[in-house]
Amino acid sequence: PISMKLKRFIVGVYKGTRTLSNLEKNPVGVLQYMAADQWEHVKLLGKKSGNNVDKISALGADVEHITGGLYKLKGILALVHLRFLERMDAGDHWAWVAHAESYENLREADALTFSELKRRKLILV
Repeated sequence: PISMKLKRFIVGVYKGTRTLSNLEKNPVGVLQYMAADQWEHVKLLGKKSGNNVDKISALGADVEHITGGLYKLKGILALVHLRFLERMDAGDHWAWVAHAESYENLREADALTFSELKRRKLILV
């Protein structure tokens, strides 16, 4: 977040990805807060390219359609509906400024944190 109230986010999107081509066609998205018990999804969502793998099909029953071509993981903690406004070149990423249109708190559980991803060796730092 980049404001005191839930209004604006900066979201980094790798260049050349399916996410980028989707945002260029339709600048809306859903930021999803994953629970610690969802760590295995990172292997697919963060380690594979949507240009090579149909992630929605691969997730199967763990994902549901919410609106206009957008999907959410079942069991997430919360989500924020975003409208992407503009982008800045950030090297291998685009840094997108996005407006938070709405949000939903969905369940209480431990959040999937950077520390947990490191512990599971999904992030090597």
